[in-house]
Amino acid sequence: RTCALRGLGDRRMPALLYKLTPGDKGTNQAILELHVFGMKTAAAEALLMSAADAIASDLGLENRLIHINSIGAGESAERYLREVISFLHKQSEYLTLAQQERIQDDPLGTLLSLRGGKMNSILMRAPSSMDYLSEEERRHFWDVLEYLELAGKVYELTPSIVGSSDCWSHTLFEMTYPSIAAVEPAEENAIPVRIPFALGGRYDTLATKSLGPGSTAVQVALTFGLKTSSMPHMKKSKWKPTAYLAHLGLEAKRHSIPILEILRIAEIPVYHSLAYDQLAPQMAIVKQLNIPWLLLMGHKEALANEVVVRNIRSNAQESIPIPNLA
Repeated sequence: RTCALRGLGDRRMPALLYKLTPGDKGTNQAILELHVFGMKTAAAEALLMSAADAIASDLGLENRLIHINSIGAGESAERYLREVISFLHKQSEYLTLAQQERIQDDPLGTLLSLRGGKMNSILMRAPSSMDYLSEEERRHFWDVLEYLELAGKVYELTPSIVGSSDCWSHTLFEMTYPSIAAVEPAEENAIPVRIPFALGGRYDTLATKSLGPGSTAVQVALTFGLKTSSMPHMKKSKWKPTAYLAHLGLEAKRHSIPILEILRIAEIPVYHSLAYDQLAPQMAIVKQLNIPWLLLMGHKEALANEVVVRNIRSNAQESIPIPNLA
């Protein structure tokens, strides 16, 4: 609602926002939320998962894994919910009285309550939301996965990652790392314990209620421990970007995220506008920023694994292989 009142999330101008809040009292934790408003393409989910993964890497979390699912929206989500309700009623003899009473009002919450322990075997037999996706929803989900593939992220399809359709739609994900106990010698047939550090997904359904029909929004929330009880200050980078990464075409957009990661690791900050599909608004931003360098990738460059590096003031340019870009 605050974003709507401030005019953020206008579908002509996507907004990237963060929110940093302390966790529960006595936990010495903080919660960092990253949000993208007004961006309906799969690039929004890919951008947030890549950012969360980079933060976790900087914090020293290794062997990270993205658990991902899609619950669709509208009719496909309703069909899936009906199947879940039917499935849970058939398993009623294994459920507690509280779980049985919860089925009709909160079927997905009831399903999630089966995670872990002996009830996990029931959850494994539950309907998968991916089986009920429309063709358009399936395409969007595969687009998300293709971004992850190109960025080299490790992921697995996890049907048990679900959420209320009153809030969420399409992509949902959880990001985990193995506990210390899991990497030590374990008992035979023991299931490795993975600790979630980030949760997120697309919440178009909820955004529409505040921002109007057709609104889109994606978020990821990271929980991390602090060495002291004080909240850290979010400082802007001490380096001002002197380059802008522009893309033209879907293939170039998909390659942009791994390029951004290469430059981030090399501590070379750049501006980008992955939210845009057209080149004209990106070039308008380049002109407004008055910066000396443009990194340009089109379809041809994406296929050749290259980036055109152009000096904006002299118009001199050179095609650079991506491995040599930093």
